Amino acid sequence: MVLNLTERQKEVATGLFVLVLVVAGIGGGEVSLRLLNLIRFGNSTGELAVVTKQERIYIDEVTGLRRQKPGQYGRIRINSLGFRGSEIDVPKPSDTYRLAFLGASVVYDPYVRDDRIWPLLTSQRLDAQFENCRVDVVNGSAPGYGTVHIKSLYENYIAPLTPDAVVIYTSDFNIDTKKLVEKDASGLVTEYRRSWLAERSLFWAKVEKNIYSLRLMRNVHNPEGKLQFDERELPKKFEDRLTALVQSVKNSGAKVILLSRVGQLSENQSKSAQEKAVVSTVLYMSYMSVEGLLRGRRAYNDTIRRVARATDVAFIDTSDALSATPDFFADSIHFTERGSSRFSKFLSTKLDALLSPERCQ
Repeated sequence: MVLNLTERQKEVATGLFVLVLVVAGIGGGEVSLRLLNLIRFGNSTGELAVVTKQERIYIDEVTGLRRQKPGQYGRIRINSLGFRGSEIDVPKPSDTYRLAFLGASVVYDPYVRDDRIWPLLTSQRLDAQFENCRVDVVNGSAPGYGTVHIKSLYENYIAPLTPDAVVIYTSDFNIDTKKLVEKDASGLVTEYRRSWLAERSLFWAKVEKNIYSLRLMRNVHNPEGKLQFDERELPKKFEDRLTALVQSVKNSGAKVILLSRVGQLSENQSKSAQEKAVVSTVLYMSYMSVEGLLRGRRAYNDTIRRVARATDVAFIDTSDALSATPDFFADSIHFTERGSSRFSKFLSTKLDALLSPERCQ
């Protein structure tokens, strides 16, 4: 049977056919992405952190902090005390050397399953090296936490667990630059904001993010139109916050170890490699250039080193811990499983030398 369609009817039919193909393509992409997320993260939405869902968090009445509700969320387990990982013995057994790790999302290690995150691996390596005692771990981290939040969490919920040593991995560079943008450079866009459709479709959100990132990449090496800052002035408030955190931990009787920050971005990379390294960063810090990001990391790492020296605590330079490649970094700052393993191996060697005089007697 042959249909005799007018030109107008043919145009409508073609349009409907194209629309069906687009809808089918988006639907197929949505299903495929959700299946991939289920394999990689244990949930269809690809959530990397419990705190991205309102029903899985609560506002703590004591501190005002956003805390995580206990439970199993995909590959992430939150214990009864609200920390990522297995249950923690309370009170601490007499034969236990307790390590606490403080920080934000890098310490939380969202791309890695519970039994492979670097704070746990570090404690396990030390447990095998220490004599006459066991080593356990408190992962005192949450995505989005700044140094002020970390201090409050430590004083109210981690110090009572009597850690023997506390490893601190924090930097307020993104927080401080956003405040600077809001105050003195209101014309700059601070971060990517999803469209109505992206809020409802994982596939479309991914497409939209990639398009947005590609547009930003064209200008990421150009400092013009980007945030300008004084690397001596910007970290001053962070220096005060970090000093207060270190003093608080010292007052609790724990040994303090400060770590410098690492990332996939490196000065020695080609421009194309640098662009790939900052894809996830520029989504939320689109006001930054590559040069600004490198300069900021140096400034804040110098500040961390300076605080360690001023407060007489240990400092570990982690710049050589990982190669700046996608093998070790899942995005601009977070580790892959291989990166977590390598970082824990580097760190446990350093900590073994620093903590050896304090092994259980």
